[in-house]
Amino acid sequence: MAVGYQILLMSPKLPATNLKEFIALAKKEPGKYNFASIGIGSAPHMAAELFLSVADIKATHVPYRGSSQQAIAALISGDVGIFVVGTSTAVPFVNAGTVRGLAVTAPKRLDTLPNIPTFAEEGLPKMDYSLWFAVLAPSATPPAIIKKLHDDIAKAVADPDYQKALHARGFEAQSNTPEQMAVFLDKDYLKNRTLIQKLGLQVD
Repeated sequence: MAVGYQILLMSPKLPATNLKEFIALAKKEPGKYNFASIGIGSAPHMAAELFLSVADIKATHVPYRGSSQQAIAALISGDVGIFVVGTSTAVPFVNAGTVRGLAVTAPKRLDTLPNIPTFAEEGLPKMDYSLWFAVLAPSATPPAIIKKLHDDIAKAVADPDYQKALHARGFEAQSNTPEQMAVFLDKDYLKNRTLIQKLGLQVD
């Protein structure tokens, strides 16, 4: 029903002004810098780990259980170096200049953050960890009911008021077929499974 994007934020205390400079800093002193999340396995955590993997750098994980505000406060104070979070949360802090926005996971620059490049622009096209929201049903649900649900949801997603309300919050209205959703879920599952196995993550 909707897709949202994440942004890599950096503490203003760090001596870097863009993504390439931060990566250079992290490679110069592996493990010196740390990154915040809102908990193990959360979207910000997984996105940050994916970034570290594709950028080939090391950093220490500092989880703030379920609190983006705590993580951003730690970023502003310099207690952590970077934090990946949903753009809707980050916009006011980036615009106020209290944190530095380095790159977004969107396929193109966002209207709400026009000066922040995409990861693809910065040379990291594999850094794709967006937020998605979908409606799922039990596998035994009759096809006719699935079709009815899909048609009604697609109609709602196409509504201009729904699209406008989402856009104001940094999300994009999106609808696809049940078959397309199945392919997407398989791809998303494999991406996360590979990352989880590589990191040896376990539920805390």
